[in-house]
This record gives sequence, structure tokens and C-alpha cells, in this order.
Amino acid sequence: MEAIKFGKYLLQDFKFSSKKEFIETNNIGMYASTSICGVNTRKYHGLLVASQPQIDNHRYVLVNGLQEAVTINNAKRELGVHQYDSVIHPKGYLYLESFELEEIPTWIYKIENVTIKKELLCVKDVNQTLIKYSLISGDEVDFEIRPFSSFRQIHKLRSCKEGSVNLDKLTNGIAYRLDDNYDKVYIQTSLNNSFLNEKDWFYNAEYLEELDRGYEFKEDLFTPGTFSLNLKKGMSVVVSLATKKADVSGLNTLFKREFNSKIKLKNLDDYLERSAQQFFTETNNGIEICAGYHWFGRWGRDTFLSLPGLTIARNKPELCRQVLKTMLKDLKRGLLANNGAGTGALYNSSDASLWFFWALQEYVDATKSAKETWTDFKQEINHILKNYKKGTLYNIHMDKSGLLYGGQKDIALTWMDAVVDGTPVTRRAGFTVELNALWYHAISFSLELAEVSGDIDFINEWGALPRKIKPAFKAMFWDQNKGYLADY
Repeated sequence: MEAIKFGKYLLQDFKFSSKKEFIETNNIGMYASTSICGVNTRKYHGLLVASQPQIDNHRYVLVNGLQEAVTINNAKRELGVHQYDSVIHPKGYLYLESFELEEIPTWIYKIENVTIKKELLCVKDVNQTLIKYSLISGDEVDFEIRPFSSFRQIHKLRSCKEGSVNLDKLTNGIAYRLDDNYDKVYIQTSLNNSFLNEKDWFYNAEYLEELDRGYEFKEDLFTPGTFSLNLKKGMSVVVSLATKKADVSGLNTLFKREFNSKIKLKNLDDYLERSAQQFFTETNNGIEICAGYHWFGRWGRDTFLSLPGLTIARNKPELCRQVLKTMLKDLKRGLLANNGAGTGALYNSSDASLWFFWALQEYVDATKSAKETWTDFKQEINHILKNYKKGTLYNIHMDKSGLLYGGQKDIALTWMDAVVDGTPVTRRAGFTVELNALWYHAISFSLELAEVSGDIDFINEWGALPRKIKPAFKAMFWDQNKGYLADY
């Protein structure tokens, strides 16, 4: 398998290149993502999309994009791409020669005798995207960069904000924000530049993937002005988009260091490794897993289902344990959070806590650590099982048959959790087949750990229950006439 690469004929076909997307992430959950031709087709696209914990647990689009332009022989050529009211302007994709992803997203633009290389990466530990532009051929060009911002939650859209936006002048850059609740965005360059303060709004940018999905798809974008600088052959400029001020003298060194830390994508294993790692987020609470880009955050069920593949299969058992411990911090009345964390945690899931046992078993099987794991997790295991047995939120409780009952008519607690106008699409309140399979497994696995560890009290309390659940499960769910298990 070779590196991902597209040539100019595909890139200059807007219908093709606007449908291909890339995403670059860092270890704290920030990302940069757009289509490979440079047009944002989703409200989730942006070059600096980062958490704002002072507001909530969601990510926010702080910098939507950059519109680059070069002036050659007194003629300006726009490299950016925007979609407005069914009109594409400018059409910078027509200058694209190639897009490649071997270590990081890399573009080559060709304008007459001028060749410009563009590279993008996200910096570790901070909310910072670096974009490097290099003049590969051509004597020199005047280069311009115009940033666009919306400062809004990823699920929302921005309308033109009344009032002025204050700009702070920095070394080789500026800082600004649209509302006081947000971090400021710091845009700086490694080379000296001249900045033209021409604050303005561009109206009705369109995101056609949102249109196809049936969502609102137009928003207004703020631009603070234009950076101008001169590039001579062999020179590069690094542009920093960040939520903190950068040391502009060290931007080239920082870019080189971050680039050298990237895995070169030479085969399928490399791509899988890169893909797996991007889902981990280091937070003040611990290490979490993002359930999916672009719009998902932390989900309990998804975390436990994916955890063995993302950790054990990569020979990272300690990472598995760290994620499990992080999730247990939000344990409440036997339930692990369905999504969110801390004060924003939601507990509308009957099975997330039971999938925890499955992930823990995968960890034990890989590490051969039954005794140690029982000591490490015994308190939480007891807490979950006892709360499910006696009854907890959303009418989740053990029936006299030993089976679990879960739910109420207005809450969707299983993986079939779509809700429209406050009503579950699939009504499964009651005895559900997979919930009871997981319940049986959780008790049986816990007993195995207790037996290895010689925990007689736990065995005496729970030992008879699997023998009771087994016939009750068959009586409840097996349809003799149809020859398969009923759903609920």
C-alpha cells in the first residue's frame, strides 16, 4: 500500500475533490479538517477546531479557513475556495497539482512558473495548527493570507455579529475573538508581514454536506484582514493558528519537530495506527475516547466497544486501563455515563456499565492479571452489580426471575437510541435480549475474578444467580416456533 496521493485531474474536478476529506488531530482533542480541494463542505470543518472547557464539553470552530493568494507579474491569483449561494468563488482548486498524505496533508499548487508547497499539522499538547508554505520554483511572489472565523459550537452556525471586533497587534500577527467567552485566536507568521486591518463579514457561506443531511447550511464568516509578505525561491513561511501566543522565532523549529514525530504512512498497519491514535484525548479528567469525528464526543457504550481494538490489539494494555479508570470517575448509582463527563454527564444508557465488564475481560485476558484486576476494580464492580440488582435510574432493576428490566416509555436506553420529538423511535422498554446477555456475562466474569482471588463473600452473594438467569433467559427470549431469540 502506497501513500494516499491525488493528481491534478482529480483535484481540479470539484465534484470529486470536494467530496474527499482529511482530518488531522492532536492528543488533546483539537482537529483541523476540510476537503482536499480546500472548500469547507460541513459546519464541522475548520483549521482550528478546539474545546472551550470554560463554556462546555463541545468543540468550537475558531478558524474556519485561510484564503491564500499570490501575486505574479502584478496579477493576483486566489488559491482559496469558498461556496456562496451556489457559486464557487474563488476557484483555487484549479491551481492544484497534487495532494498527498504520507506523513501530513501536503498540497502542491502550480501557477505559471511558480510552484508552492503547502503542509499542515496539529501541534501536540496545545490548541495550535501550523501551516507551512514553501516557494519551490519561481523567483519570488507576493503572498497573502486572509483568515475566516465563526467562533461557534460545531453543531451550530454563526450569523453576522453586531458591533466591532477588537484586534490586538502581536509580533508578526494579531489576536481576536468574537465574544468574551471564547479563547482568543492568535494568528502569527514566522516571517515579518504587513497586516491590513479590513474587518469584514462574508455572508452566506454554504456547506453542501449539511444541505444533503437536511440541516441548516449557511453561515456568515468574519475576517479580520489580510497578511502580506514576500517569498523568494527556497523560502518558507509557517503560519500559526492557536489559542495562545506563539514564539514566532521558533515556528520553523516547532514545525520540524512535530513533523519528525509523525509516523510515515507506508503500509496498512501505519494507517490503522494513525487512525486509532487520533481517537484518544488527554483531558484534565484522564484519557478519553472520541466516539467519532466530526460531531461525536465521549460516549460510554462506544468507548467500551472500541477500547480493546484501540488498545489491546495495539499492545497498549496500560492505555486500556487508564481509559477504564477515567470512565469510572463518572460512575453514578451503578451507571456509567452515556455521553459527556462531570456535571455534563448523561446517564440514559442501560448497557454502558455492562459493556465495561466486557472491555475489562479483554484487558484481563491480554494481561493475565485476574487477581490484580480484582483488587484494582473490585469496589466499582460491586457498586455496579448491586445498583443494577436493587434498582437504579430509569427503572433499571433486576426482576425476581434474575433478569434485568430497563426503561420507561419516554427514554431510549439501549443502542437503539434515536429519539424524535421526545419519543423513542424504537420502543424497547422492558426485558431486552442483549442487556440480559451482558448482565449474565458481567456476573459470571466477576465471579471468575472473585474465585481466582478467593473472595468467598462475593461468591456467596452472587454465585447462585447465573444458574437462575440461564433458564429464565431461555424462557423469556427463545422463540421455539421461529427458531431464534426475540428482541424484547
